[in-house]
Amino acid sequence: AGRSMLDTPSLVSAIGTIQPSRSASYLPSPSLDGEFPASMEVDMEILEQVRERLIEERENLFRGVDRNEIPSADLDTIELVGMLFEHVLNEEDLPNIAKALISHLHTPYLKVAILDHRFLIDSRHIARKLLNMMVDVGRVWIEEDDLRRGIYYQMQECVNLILAEFADDIGLFKLVYDKLNNQVTELEQKAKVVEARAREAAKGRERLENARARAHRIVQDRVGERRFPPAAERFLNHAWLDKMILMLLRNPDAENSEEWQQVLAVVDDVIQVCDSRGDARKRAALKKKLPDLKQRIENGLASMGDFHQPDLQALFGLLTSAVSEDEAGAEEIVTRAAKAVPDRPRAKPPKAASKQTPPRHPEP
Repeated sequence: AGRSMLDTPSLVSAIGTIQPSRSASYLPSPSLDGEFPASMEVDMEILEQVRERLIEERENLFRGVDRNEIPSADLDTIELVGMLFEHVLNEEDLPNIAKALISHLHTPYLKVAILDHRFLIDSRHIARKLLNMMVDVGRVWIEEDDLRRGIYYQMQECVNLILAEFADDIGLFKLVYDKLNNQVTELEQKAKVVEARAREAAKGRERLENARARAHRIVQDRVGERRFPPAAERFLNHAWLDKMILMLLRNPDAENSEEWQQVLAVVDDVIQVCDSRGDARKRAALKKKLPDLKQRIENGLASMGDFHQPDLQALFGLLTSAVSEDEAGAEEIVTRAAKAVPDRPRAKPPKAASKQTPPRHPEP
């Protein structure tokens, strides 16, 4: 009775004396030369130290002012704010490093709650919205194994801004909220772009594998159980297969086109020429068709660059030997051409495309 109670400005000033000026040194921060540490493990021992620090901050406040001079409503408010930050530390889905960072706002939020009692009852209060947003985005956009991705360093900048500048103007929380919200929005937009690109890349890989599987199946259906010389194997399963794959990728309806029929005719003609080896009657007829076949092959691969030229020269040597009456001399031609080409194994059926998971977050 008759005791003089502490007014709000005095209590806020007393809280200000225990407010840190920036986040603790044990948290990673950008260095003077602008380097951002990639990671830091915050274990349960550090979290217990954080809990003890929050309790110590309140005890330091009561050592600076007489607890009996603080209005009971303000004492309740101080306890409720402490419970609020204890709840943040108990959030299961929130990374430990985010918990440790957000806990630095304990004393500024004590001041907010004392200055404006609506903070505890109005979910639309700007300081409540900021705290909720930090917890929400911390769950999604902070990766402890690489802090440079996501939002950690941007959030740390916001926390340090409040610690350094907040005295009694709650309008600062609106500025910080807008800043962090804009950064989160930008990050979400980048993530959407990255995910869209990843989906397109996955679709592209799937289309490529489907086209390769389709082209390979068509060639193998025509080849059957035959075994051809290496030059023919390489041509059918590499150079000409690439031509077919490219056509399927460019035009899903390529198999209905006249050009596709011409491509298949080349496959059949190469097979026919290879089958004619040792058959004098077939050689005579195919010898007349050989210049036209070579021309169709060259025209078909003209848009593929020079990558397949060694295979092409080996094939032409083989085709020449197959229809030549001077088999010994022709074999010498194909042998010389084959030596210029590294031996490659017969193409294997392609595997089905695997679905890829897009990166969780884009780089900041």
